[in-house]
Amino acid sequence: MSDWQATKKQWCTLWGTRMPAKLKNFAWRLSHNSIPTEGVCFQRHMSDTNVCKLCSGAMDSWKHALIECPMAKCVWSLLDEELVEHMVAITTDDARLWLTELQE
Repeated sequence: MSDWQATKKQWCTLWGTRMPAKLKNFAWRLSHNSIPTEGVCFQRHMSDTNVCKLCSGAMDSWKHALIECPMAKCVWSLLDEELVEHMVAITTDDARLWLTELQE
């Protein structure tokens, strides 16, 4: 199966999943690097810095904003520990691949 076919199959699976449309939209934006983290805004010359404004401790990327930031960790601590461990265990920096791993 080609890369294009695999990607199409992943998106068809995602769009077919029963979840709110805003979560599907978020997943699509995340995989296309369009979530406005400080890193993305800095790259597009919309911000003076790429450092997280919440923790001021690291470069703000999709992964930092969703998983690594202490503020995000506070939110995830409210969920099932096994799910959170699985999310954190996925080491890729590619958001699309991260979403694919979660989906599986």
